[in-house]
Amino acid sequence: MISRMKSNVLVASYRSMIATLALLMLSEPTWATGDPARGATTFQACAVCHSITAGEHRTGPSLATIWRRKAGTVEGFQHYSEAMNKANLVWTEQTLDRWLAKPEALIPGTSMTFPGLSESKARQDVIAYLKAVSEGKAPATAQRGGGMMMSMQPSSTRCEPQTARSRRSGNSICA
Repeated sequence: MISRMKSNVLVASYRSMIATLALLMLSEPTWATGDPARGATTFQACAVCHSITAGEHRTGPSLATIWRRKAGTVEGFQHYSEAMNKANLVWTEQTLDRWLAKPEALIPGTSMTFPGLSESKARQDVIAYLKAVSEGKAPATAQRGGGMMMSMQPSSTRCEPQTARSRRSGNSICA
């Protein structure tokens, strides 16, 4: 009788462990613990080229609906690079983290001029913000003078859209 009880307890423990592992595998990754409010502030630098309003495109596409969307498929945006059109990836925490770290490394030949965001926490914040945007839960943005990219350039610096020539030569696109 005792042996049978021990066996039943052991089976129940294994079932519980398997159920827990299955839930973990099917749930959203927990490594991306960014702060959407901080991400909204960081995103202000991105807002020069990207909107978070669906259908409102700028130099780059609106990012309102990119979450879990195949890259290069935002409706109404007609200016994707050939590399982006050929990219076979979906925007998730992992792909966005790689993209924000170094766009050219993820999709060689992209026309995106952003060099990358080296701080992992800042990338996670932007990712959390983009996810919140897609869910209709975007926090309000704090007003800041020029965003993070402006602080990386002298105040007299003006950036122009990247050309094929500047990408090939590796020269700066800011004048």
